[in-house]
Amino acid sequence: MNESLWIDAAKKGDSVCLTALIEANYQLVYRYLYRMSFDQMLSEDLTQETFTRFIQHLEKYTPTAKLSTYLITIAANLLKDVYKKNKTQSDFLSKLNFTPVIDHPTTHLELEEALMRLDLEARSVLLLHEYYGFSLLEISNMLKIPLGTIKSKRHYAIKKLKEGGLYE
Repeated sequence: MNESLWIDAAKKGDSVCLTALIEANYQLVYRYLYRMSFDQMLSEDLTQETFTRFIQHLEKYTPTAKLSTYLITIAANLLKDVYKKNKTQSDFLSKLNFTPVIDHPTTHLELEEALMRLDLEARSVLLLHEYYGFSLLEISNMLKIPLGTIKSKRHYAIKKLKEGGLYE
């Protein structure tokens, strides 16, 4: 069964299809939030909230892209809201357990610190494109940022990582 059929069935009240959609996308959303925040508890909470909102607005959802794109959009907006409310990120470095995005003979901490120095949008673009494989156009649609800005943010992020010897 393809994703759009599962969504249609879930809209009609099929809890098995709804559960299957959630299970198919849960880890993707959680890993995205964790790699953006480096905070396990926050990632778990926001993943739950992402799917709660998805379920609440399921009737209004019209697939224009993959469901994962829609879910990442919800998750990214929730994370932005958290950062607006709590602008401090200094305690994140003490909570890190991050798998590097880029293979390079360096310590995890160096990469984590380099990623934390990037602004939220640049870090998000870099992770969504380089780690998750989303196209720049998909990222533009997810984050509701013009494509030119997305390209610029990606370029900026890669340049900063290259300056630190963390990107080839």
